[in-house]
Amino acid sequence: MPEVDQQSDSNRRRTRPGNANAHPGRAAMEVLAVRRKKAEIEDEKKAQDERRKARQQKKASKQAAVLDVADFENDMAIDDKAEKTKFPRNLTEGAYLGN
Repeated sequence: MPEVDQQSDSNRRRTRPGNANAHPGRAAMEVLAVRRKKAEIEDEKKAQDERRKARQQKKASKQAAVLDVADFENDMAIDDKAEKTKFPRNLTEGAYLGN
């Protein structure tokens, strides 16, 4: 095997000595990997629980409103039926009432 000349080409780009062993993604990962304190984690958990409880309350209030509307419509239907049966209809002679 022939010996290679170790003379550097003046047009070739060179890596700076500080970056020679550096991983390209490590600098980006260090910025993204932020260590949180225990108090911060607890605060986030409390906030998440509060949001969950608020969603559940909102869902329960919507369900109660739907039930209120259903009860109101049921009462209206009962009132309408009572109103119709309250006054006898004029039937032609010989018509069958049916029960």
